[in-house]
Amino acid sequence: MQNSTLIIVILACWRITSLFVHEAGPWDIFSRLREWAGLEYDAAGQVIDSRHKLLEVLACVWCLSLWIGAALLALYLIGGDNLLVAVSLPFALSMGSIIMERLMG
Repeated sequence: MQNSTLIIVILACWRITSLFVHEAGPWDIFSRLREWAGLEYDAAGQVIDSRHKLLEVLACVWCLSLWIGAALLALYLIGGDNLLVAVSLPFALSMGSIIMERLMG
């Protein structure tokens, strides 16, 4: 794997993890997923309860990033660099835009 591919995958892993853990997403899909998992939050945004302890991984960036990274690794093992970059690039570009917005804003 080339360095440029690795950077793309790292940015994509962070972006995908952030979508699942922190963001509502289009049509509130990620919020609904967290609600479906039974995650309940306090006013500060901390998980106070869940129906399924295993699904609390959806509330932890450190935990979920391991699983997202494993999924991206599986894509690499199945399809090589081309498939991995094709799937990761939109998320990496989004992450790049977010970084630029935060730096400039």
